[in-house]
Amino acid sequence: MADSVYKFIELVGTSSESWEKAAAAAVNQASKSVRDVRVAEIVQLDVTIENGKIKSYRAKAITMQLLWRGIIVYLDRYAVDVMFGCGSLPGTDPDALKLPLSYLHHFHSTPDGQRMSARPELYVPMNRMAKEAIDPKEGLRAAPPLLKGYLRAGAAIGDGAVIDRQFGTIDVFIYFPLSNIDARYKHRFGLVT
Repeated sequence: MADSVYKFIELVGTSSESWEKAAAAAVNQASKSVRDVRVAEIVQLDVTIENGKIKSYRAKAITMQLLWRGIIVYLDRYAVDVMFGCGSLPGTDPDALKLPLSYLHHFHSTPDGQRMSARPELYVPMNRMAKEAIDPKEGLRAAPPLLKGYLRAGAAIGDGAVIDRQFGTIDVFIYFPLSNIDARYKHRFGLVT
């Protein structure tokens, strides 16, 4: 693991059968929402007891993830000012994704002077619900994990989405001026001087 940087995520898995299955449950759950899990360290084992009998086995696991810490270190090392790219939402029906698309449109749009739009022939409107009809917590919850991470760190979303039928996704433009990185992330990854 030379020259690698990892992010640590703590989870607790449970099983009514064994600590091994509890540990597997923790890793399986992490793998559903976190990409590139490389190692899981079991840091604590315990049981819950009911009526004098073991009810469940619990395993506290810390998983290591490369993605975010690696990105932040790279950006800092090479003095990158802006990141941009696309974020994908699974599916190709914009109406089925009206909550996350509308949430991104109303709550995370790029400022007017910096707004990028999808190409006109590919443009799919993201404003599919009135802002007043959106619960921001539910809107964020409906977004894919990687996109949530960018939003929490300070990224904004361009105007319009694009349907990528080859990959079965709807893609949105991500604009991330690094001056917008949330202080929590700067501190967490050691970028505060």
